[in-house]
Amino acid sequence: MADIIWLLFAGGLVWFILERKKPKGKQSATSILIIAFVSWFVFKTLHRAVITSKGTQVDALLVGALFGGIVLLICICIKWFLTKKKQTPKEG
Repeated sequence: MADIIWLLFAGGLVWFILERKKPKGKQSATSILIIAFVSWFVFKTLHRAVITSKGTQVDALLVGALFGGIVLLICICIKWFLTKKKQTPKEG
């Protein structure tokens, strides 16, 4: 259940940050899905690792959310940087 919630949270956050202000024709679901699934994979992997090492459910959720959130922010920053770099006109 936490996996589905994380996936929906990550997808919604990415859309809210990157795609919300774009016109309907220019919005892209591909980048939202890729970023959300990468973050979800890190969340799921670390969550499962903590559970396997006999950690509590709360510890697993905290570790998964922490590192999944870090990866989510890194991916959003990369996407934002690449978008801004593509939009700036080249001089010279």
